[in-house]
Amino acid sequence: MSNQRRYSLRQVLDEIFLDDDSDYDPECDVSSSQSSETCGDLRAQDVCAGFDANVDNNRDNDRSQTETQAADPQPSTSTGRRRNFTQAFRTTSTLRQNQRNVTESDSDSTDDDFEPPPPPPPRPATRGRGRQNNRGRGRGAGRGAATVGVALAETPGWSETDTEPDIVDFSGNSGIKAQIPDDATPLDYFSLFVDEEQLQIFVNQTNIYAAQCIAAKENAGPHSIFTKWKPVTMLEMRVFQALTINMGLLWKPEIRDYWSTDPLCKTPFWGSYMARDRYLAILAFFHLVNNEERDARNPDKLFKVRQLYDHLSDTFKTAYYPRRELSVDESMCPWQGRLNFRMFIPSKPTRYGVKIYCCCEAETGFVCRMQIYTGAGTNGPEKNHGENVVKRLVADFLHKGHVIYMDSFFSSVALYDYLRDNDTMAVGTVIAGRVGVPRCLHPKELKVKKGEFRFRRKGNLLCLRYHDRKNLLLLSTMHTASRGVVAPANNQEQQEAAAPPKPVAINDYNQHMNGVDNFDQNLGYYSFHRKTIKWWKRMAMHLIHLAKVQAYILYQQNEQRPKTQVEFTKQLIRELVSDAPLKKSVLRQLPVDVERLTARHFIVHVPASEKKTYPSRLCVVCSFRNPAPGSENRYLRKKESRFQCEQCDLGMCLEPCFKIFHTRKDYKAHVMQVLNLNFQQ
Repeated sequence: MSNQRRYSLRQVLDEIFLDDDSDYDPECDVSSSQSSETCGDLRAQDVCAGFDANVDNNRDNDRSQTETQAADPQPSTSTGRRRNFTQAFRTTSTLRQNQRNVTESDSDSTDDDFEPPPPPPPRPATRGRGRQNNRGRGRGAGRGAATVGVALAETPGWSETDTEPDIVDFSGNSGIKAQIPDDATPLDYFSLFVDEEQLQIFVNQTNIYAAQCIAAKENAGPHSIFTKWKPVTMLEMRVFQALTINMGLLWKPEIRDYWSTDPLCKTPFWGSYMARDRYLAILAFFHLVNNEERDARNPDKLFKVRQLYDHLSDTFKTAYYPRRELSVDESMCPWQGRLNFRMFIPSKPTRYGVKIYCCCEAETGFVCRMQIYTGAGTNGPEKNHGENVVKRLVADFLHKGHVIYMDSFFSSVALYDYLRDNDTMAVGTVIAGRVGVPRCLHPKELKVKKGEFRFRRKGNLLCLRYHDRKNLLLLSTMHTASRGVVAPANNQEQQEAAAPPKPVAINDYNQHMNGVDNFDQNLGYYSFHRKTIKWWKRMAMHLIHLAKVQAYILYQQNEQRPKTQVEFTKQLIRELVSDAPLKKSVLRQLPVDVERLTARHFIVHVPASEKKTYPSRLCVVCSFRNPAPGSENRYLRKKESRFQCEQCDLGMCLEPCFKIFHTRKDYKAHVMQVLNLNFQQ
């Protein structure tokens, strides 16, 4: 229909439905070929000549025309539409005229006593297709808007009457369940999760994978790690762990920088216990399972870390039993590479990575249960996924009076009913559109001012709507709809400016929901994640770091004066390398110039050995090696001394070499000048 036709139809609608004193003019119908201007002129002429006198004639003409059109066996589509509009308008006009005639005939009052009906309200100015400040496709004014002061339809089963819920007493025996000595060290706590048996699995699987790689490698170079590989031992694996954990305390851009001899970034600790190439070889062949045991018919996405993941999950159960309050939330293992179950959570500090569902103790953040999310299964996404995750995580804590705190991702009315039936209470936010949530508390249905709240109750389940900085909808099976207590203000101004207290359920949720967040905060400190192309290596190091944080939490619970996490980590590293010998090359290497020139040094006799009662050592100052390769004389000048520096562990003459070595930066050039030597060092 053209714009001209649409405008004529709009004009006819205005005349019929908004002007009670006007009647329908059939010649102005959209079926007529006349334009809208012509219709307007005809109507003005009819009014001037007496519209009432011509209504019957026009109506008869139209009736005959309608009968003629009805006899047409095959009317066109456009003609049918125009006929429908014409019939609707004619019927409306006829009903109004009949009603007016009946009213005039039945009325006994005079024209002076007649009160005309009030005129209709003026039509507001509209744009487009007659919408009144509405968006969309003309769905009516006020659709979806919040309702204030209007009685809303109640959801069946929910009432406005608040009652006391049934509280289940806590019957769990919380505390450390593992056997810990009274004088336990950080290594004892760490060994609760990564014990000698687990270290032996690391050693065995690393050697198996190295043998498989070497057998598959052909024509390896003489300096390749495949050629130089030697089976790793338990002592080396313990040192490997210590060096890896220490990288979290001192971060460097590259792993090779930890063995750098550059005075700007030299750190002798790593080179003192393991060579660089040996560490890189162990890191390259580090493995947790045998690849040949993978089941191709039933693939497991966590096959590479399954053994360590299951071991830690079991030890978390037996090492500690939590207190009453538990919180369920998501944690992240950082990973930005390609992975089909990598997740993106913008609200987390680590936005990209592998998602781990955790059930933590609310007070300490100890991870009681965890589940690594690997995406949708072969049968598609799991129905009611968040609800089922909570059921799996808290299965061991039912019927003991625990309180589970969770966010809107997991909450649902069905889950809270399930937990309450199993003597477990729950508190958490919920999405307003979830099944079972009362519609009358939806933000689009009810507007609540800041600081106010509304509630509905169904048995032990409370649904509370509160507005602080934003709308919050909360479910609880242990609270009533009551406000908390605010501390008294110091003066009248503070008392007047003080906001009304929040509901008790909101305060408890804010206090106990941060269990996983506290654990993530501890997990972010001194992390030893390194860049790798293997996602499972990142996950394995993340799980070992997680075990270290768990050990630190237990250490805090059992110690009278707990250390900080950095002190705990340093002590753990010292204990891991306590049985490892220092390398001989490190014992004889020259000290850093700063330490050599500024530290305190003492000269002592060279200690006796089994072969020599009065041994001597080569003086590092006045002895000069022969730089020419293949020469018969290794030294251009050779002198031995029975004295050595105790701190530097280097032999030197008592006078003047000891003084020159600790006061001159270029001590070799100074000795050559003093001794008047002409050869080049």
